[in-house]
Amino acid sequence: MLLRRTFGWTGFLILQSFTLKKYSAELSLTALICLMGTLEGTVVSLLTVPLGVVVLSESIHLGSVIGTIFIIAGL
Repeated sequence: MLLRRTFGWTGFLILQSFTLKKYSAELSLTALICLMGTLEGTVVSLLTVPLGVVVLSESIHLGSVIGTIFIIAGL
């Protein structure tokens, strides 16, 4: 999973460098990237919350799982 994220981030940076060469308005490009990130985050959260309820039973609380993810991501 870590390797997949690394390749995804690398691909995003390469795509961003090509985009900056063709589209020189950096501020509006940054706003567009933030908008797309917001949309992507919304879609991912709308998909994972119902799936998390189905996959995780009542014995595992979703809040503790999310807290663990934040702690590991912070390290």
